[in-house]
Amino acid sequence: MLMNSPHLGSLLAGVVLFALAVVPAHAQEYGVRFEDVSKSAMGSPPVGPSFGAGAWGDFNQDGYPDLWLGNHALEAQLWVNDRQGGFLDRTKTWMPGMDSVDSHGAAWADFDNDGDLDLIECVGSRFGTGVGPNRLWLSRYPQPFAEVAGLAGLAYPNGRSRTPLWFDWNADGLLDVVITAFESSKSRDVLFTQQPGGGFLPEPLSSGFQPTFQNTRFAQLGDFDTDGKMELLLQSRNFPDSAMEYGPAGFTAIDLPPGMDPVRNVQDVVVGNFDGDFDLDFYLTREPYWSSDEVAIGPDGALRVAAKVRAGELRMVFRCAGTLRAELIEGIDPSFLLLGSQRVPADRLPLVLRQGDRRVWGKQAGTAQEGDAVYLGREPDSDYWECVVASAQETEVAMILRSDEAIKLVSVEGLREREPSPDILLWSSPTEPRYEALDPQFEGRAAVAADFDNDGDLDLYVVQSGAAVNRPNRLYDNVGDEFVEIPQAAGAAGSLLGVGDGVSVADYDCDGFLDILITNGAGLRPLSLDGPVQLFRNQGNSHHWLQIDLIGATTKDAIGAIVQVTTPQGTQRRDQTGGMTRSTQSHARLHFGLGPHEQVSELRIVWPNRKVDIYHDVPADQILTIRQR
Repeated sequence: MLMNSPHLGSLLAGVVLFALAVVPAHAQEYGVRFEDVSKSAMGSPPVGPSFGAGAWGDFNQDGYPDLWLGNHALEAQLWVNDRQGGFLDRTKTWMPGMDSVDSHGAAWADFDNDGDLDLIECVGSRFGTGVGPNRLWLSRYPQPFAEVAGLAGLAYPNGRSRTPLWFDWNADGLLDVVITAFESSKSRDVLFTQQPGGGFLPEPLSSGFQPTFQNTRFAQLGDFDTDGKMELLLQSRNFPDSAMEYGPAGFTAIDLPPGMDPVRNVQDVVVGNFDGDFDLDFYLTREPYWSSDEVAIGPDGALRVAAKVRAGELRMVFRCAGTLRAELIEGIDPSFLLLGSQRVPADRLPLVLRQGDRRVWGKQAGTAQEGDAVYLGREPDSDYWECVVASAQETEVAMILRSDEAIKLVSVEGLREREPSPDILLWSSPTEPRYEALDPQFEGRAAVAADFDNDGDLDLYVVQSGAAVNRPNRLYDNVGDEFVEIPQAAGAAGSLLGVGDGVSVADYDCDGFLDILITNGAGLRPLSLDGPVQLFRNQGNSHHWLQIDLIGATTKDAIGAIVQVTTPQGTQRRDQTGGMTRSTQSHARLHFGLGPHEQVSELRIVWPNRKVDIYHDVPADQILTIRQR
């Protein structure tokens, strides 16, 4: 059954200091342009820690995607789409009792097949210092959600959970869920199988579900061997990680396409058919911010430091004639900061040091052998400061020094040097894959593939990060056999505050053009505390489009379905995999850019139970809801 969405009737008819540039006029040459609508759409968008870029899903069934943001260790939020181009924070209305936890990735799905979306939220254990039960928000629409993870068997409090993935592995018509987890003596990746009578039970290793690497951070589905069925990929920092076929008989480990060499230090994996040959290609981001050192002046004029010092010292000299405010890594004892030649321990953090403060007088010589500490001081009547991070073995420091006067970095000694780990674009082939670095110096943190200009192929948006100072994000236009960078990401380069984290995609205003949401709260505090959530609205162009919501006969979400649309330009394929990347869920609605074509000559759906529905001569520029016949 093929239906127009009734609520859309009228629409269906029709060490560097970086600086951002304005959107160039020639951005329109690429057929795409974005506008930052964060404040106009959200009023007061979140600023601060993040873990991924949220989860998009239409929980209230009005056809417009809503947004869940975990905000890491702050209180999560449910932003309800107001259908007028904006969002309202309605967390307390729909999720009463919400409190702050070590929130990680989340995913919407109708796991109980009652016609509305539920949400599973993975929860860590506050850097391994406690327990963190996951939360399962059961929809009782139009009543508020109920949190039922404990009752359902999905709490997994010792799991240090990272990212969930919903799928029906045993083809019984009930969605199951993989919870990826930080590997420890108490936790591992777990497959929870939904029981016919209700609730979930962990699947034993005898089923064949046995990841080969530790510290898996997310899982994805895809037809990696082009056999017309989904396979499961679990991803740690190595690619390819554990790949498995699955079915009622269990799981079997498989190799990804032949000739694929392992890639280390992978942060995120984007799966898509970039060249139209129906082999799945991969974009791998490889920005290793946990192992990077950086000292730089940020866009706000503050001196920002992120470093891991091993048996040595990191020494910085800077000039500042004003009051200095020192902010250090969250939770550290103030006495870790020692002042002046007398090594006076700080009595609080953040610490404000005024010009007449005698505690900071005198500089401290190298002290790595004496233990871990940060030393800060200056000579009397001088605006030259010296800051030394010293460690006898190893210490990790995140620090911001702010002032009401300009800070000028003079010198830095002791920074670790490393070779760049450029992102890799892997073009799959039945014979031998091809590896390509779009930029040999570029390291991304997160990415997403989507047809932003509606020309019929998948483009790439990549979040760039940094250890201490953020970098501009990039947008690559797919021109068929290569990707071309669009200057200033066509207006979506993003903030330089915070530390770049995640990206998700949804057509939040239902105009047929995909919009972008990014988070900038990765890394250690205080560096992540001023990173904003940003929403970029796609300004659109004259190209046509088609969007599809699937409702399956077995599982309502139709996860595992394959959809192909054909126009005179050729055939495109999208797989319903739930929209998952690292700690993030983009909106699961399938989107096709159709270029100049006003009609799809054939729309073909292979449902998860292998049954096929075919429609002909489908008009463009509409959002369809298709129920399995």
